[in-house]
Amino acid sequence: MDLKMQRNVLAGVVVLLLAVVAVLLGTGGLTGAAGGQGKGKGIPGGAKGLNTDSDGNVIVTDDNALQVDAANVGTSVVGTDLAVLGLTIANSGGNDIVYVSEGLYPAAYGGGSTNVANKCSIPGGGIADVGAGSYAYDTKKHQYEFTFTGGKKVSSFQIGVLDWGDFLPFGGNADNTYAMVMTGYDDAGNVVATSTKSFTTTDTGMNRRNTTEYGNLATSGDACNATEGQPGKFIISVSGPAISRITLSFRDRASMDPHVALWLGAMTFTEFSEDPFVTGGGWIESPDGACSASDLCAGATGTANYGFVAKYLQGQPQGSVEFNFSEGNFNFHSDYITGLVIDEARAWCQITGQGQINNQGSYSFMLSCIDGKLLGAQGGGGGDLFRMKIVDNATGAVVFDSQAGADDNADPNITPGDSSNNGQGGGAIVIHLRGN
Repeated sequence: MDLKMQRNVLAGVVVLLLAVVAVLLGTGGLTGAAGGQGKGKGIPGGAKGLNTDSDGNVIVTDDNALQVDAANVGTSVVGTDLAVLGLTIANSGGNDIVYVSEGLYPAAYGGGSTNVANKCSIPGGGIADVGAGSYAYDTKKHQYEFTFTGGKKVSSFQIGVLDWGDFLPFGGNADNTYAMVMTGYDDAGNVVATSTKSFTTTDTGMNRRNTTEYGNLATSGDACNATEGQPGKFIISVSGPAISRITLSFRDRASMDPHVALWLGAMTFTEFSEDPFVTGGGWIESPDGACSASDLCAGATGTANYGFVAKYLQGQPQGSVEFNFSEGNFNFHSDYITGLVIDEARAWCQITGQGQINNQGSYSFMLSCIDGKLLGAQGGGGGDLFRMKIVDNATGAVVFDSQAGADDNADPNITPGDSSNNGQGGGAIVIHLRGN
């Protein structure tokens, strides 16, 4: 909403508020209320965070009197690790970017029917380009850029946007389309992924535009009145391999609502792993004698389904393994991976960890695999190979081994996808090499 103050009204109201606050709090001034000191690079004090009506007139409410700065509100987040660990934020086309929070100035926008500063930015608060110089709305640029510390890359990134669309002062577009665009780039500057949030309207007024998709932006463009996914409160994201830089901006000047903030409460990113990782899923025919658990499936044969993913993330092995031998009432599951070894020359993997059978007990497992396609590309031959071994931690007894008696480092011998080695199977095992 438009927070622009009318100077002739503002001067008198500021004096009045100072007097009221001084009586209420027993002090001659406030930090973060009218007459206080703005924090951060050039953020003004005074009444810029006060509520206004649609014409810019100050509304005197308790919300105004209670606008006391929190410890970090108004401080700059431009730099490394200032907003979120591992994240570096650049300036917005030369403008500073600062923390904002509900009911406190600096005011990135006014939310709700009473136009409270940054309302509905909780939880998490937000960050925003609040302008420069005169801090008039037309000094804001909202050109955001994010990179990651230590040369790290991500496979996904998302952040929320608050209060877009209820104030559009820069005219109309010929195609009647208004958009925000997030783009992810790799180290070479190539576009990895792009995401766009848009709406269409034939209206060109500053306020209350009716859209084809979201109705009137007076409601759907307000941070408090919008339902999640509407322009007033939505999450925008990109995903893809090895993203090292992300930009977020309005498509053009006419698309810009200067009174917006980015919502930190919706921000997440996933580090991209440049180490090899392995995935697999499908089924095999469990060989006779593989299961020796007398209370479960001893002697049983038949189809066993498997699925797994394992990778290193921040130096630690992570993933999950599922092995379901339904013929023997045997369902093993693990979310605790303790080791992952990938031998690219052999196209071989081994995953180890801990899990449970039928949601009970404590078991160790070892899963071995060979990626037949990778082996073929390296001059070898044959299809995918699979082995599953499970040991009871309480007794040390092997309760299941699809390759009973073989050394733990031996190549597996169950071949999903053909009729050799104990029956027909199906599925795919893939070792993903570095950077893929």
